[in-house]
Amino acid sequence: MVEAQKVDQHCQEFAPSHPNDGNLYADWAQALVALGRYDEAIEKAQKAINLRTTNPDAYGAWAYALGRSGKIKEADAIFLKEIALYPKYRAGFYEWGSLLSEEGRWDEAIPKLRAAIQLDPGYIKPYHSLGRALAHVGKLDEAVNIYVKLLEMDPYNAETYRDWGRTVCHLGNFELSLEKFQKAIKYDQSDPETYDDYGMALLNLDRPEEAIAKFNQSIALDGQRTQPYYDWDLVLIGQQKYDQAFDVCQKMTAIYPKSVLARDAYAKILIGQGHLPEAIDKCKEALSFDPKDALAYNLWGQAMDLEENSYDALPKFKMAAQLDPYDISVEENWGSALMRLGHFLEAKDHFKKVIDGHPSLALPNNRALIEEAQRKAKECDDRLK
Repeated sequence: MVEAQKVDQHCQEFAPSHPNDGNLYADWAQALVALGRYDEAIEKAQKAINLRTTNPDAYGAWAYALGRSGKIKEADAIFLKEIALYPKYRAGFYEWGSLLSEEGRWDEAIPKLRAAIQLDPGYIKPYHSLGRALAHVGKLDEAVNIYVKLLEMDPYNAETYRDWGRTVCHLGNFELSLEKFQKAIKYDQSDPETYDDYGMALLNLDRPEEAIAKFNQSIALDGQRTQPYYDWDLVLIGQQKYDQAFDVCQKMTAIYPKSVLARDAYAKILIGQGHLPEAIDKCKEALSFDPKDALAYNLWGQAMDLEENSYDALPKFKMAAQLDPYDISVEENWGSALMRLGHFLEAKDHFKKVIDGHPSLALPNNRALIEEAQRKAKECDDRLK
């Protein structure tokens, strides 16, 4: 971030005296992407290309900024053009893979990231992104192999240990995940995300007070991030300490008034308190800020089902499943709504997805969902006899 600010300042100073320097505008576009100023990045990248820059980063910055602005098809088209012009440019494949990952298009991201590595096996960045993408699609053993390879290349890389910890956490090996997070902190005490993940592993080991301490360490490192507050809220909601959870939500909205995580947490609290119309309103607010918030659709459907409006809840669960096919709670809620409507055969199919689903089933909360799905599937069988 600091480096990007320096480049931005440099370009502002030199652009008036170098109006035809395409490389300057390409570098400027890259810096503006890093600073999240996507409209400006698009403008500078287009100017660099119009000046016939030979710097491929102009295309990468343009495409990435388009993608982060929600113009996904346009971004894909520019990345294709970049790769056609520079077929051996490793960063083009890496940036495209990174954008696809951020959009949740994991299966599409993986071959792009593999291509970047194939062009330069010593290029570390795509290994991290590939490991995360593989973990998200459930190829957890392959993800672990990526982390082993990364540590051969750089044995003191904190990010590798953090991502490895996340992956084994999804495999249900929480004690091992703690070891990896401890190693990550040994090599980098400044990354707040590691403390978030450490806290979640502790929470899965039923050590909530220690988890909260880690979330507070994350907040101490960067008090402007909402994720650790949300994780803290999950502890309080699980303990049914709704008043305290509400206070934490207020902290989130004070940091970022349009926080989607805060609305999701509010909805969870309100569902727990039985305030279902208010919960639905929070889900609608979340979706007004992020139309791809799968959790908001899931919670909306859950609230509608609890209101005994199960038929109208079904499209909400369908949308949630499309946006996040790995959240088995969606399938459980969807099956429950169908069961309430008397559609036992369809309900059983959704419960089966819970029972046979994603490798992250090892997580304790998911184990509880599996047991509930098994019970309900048996009840469906009994009703179908």
